[in-house]
Amino acid sequence: LCVFFSICFNDFSELQIISSQKAFISDKFSFFSLLNVSGTAEGISIKNAKYPLENAIIKSEDQYGISNQVLPNQIAEVSIQKGRLLLIRVK
Repeated sequence: LCVFFSICFNDFSELQIISSQKAFISDKFSFFSLLNVSGTAEGISIKNAKYPLENAIIKSEDQYGISNQVLPNQIAEVSIQKGRLLLIRVK
């Protein structure tokens, strides 16, 4: 099911295209991943996660945004300065 064409979800996961708006991930999700589906995304920051980032670049061929985890009792925050990423939240 997709809501407003930007968030799709089922019983196991949620998918969302993110760009200039911050995205938040609660610790109810076991894992989350960031995938660049085209071009280069720049200025990527991840806070309150097992693998934080600060001002990183992810190209479409990079795979290091896979299987991150929200820290217990926290809400992870993802921000991007340029580009778009697919955020996958897995329950």
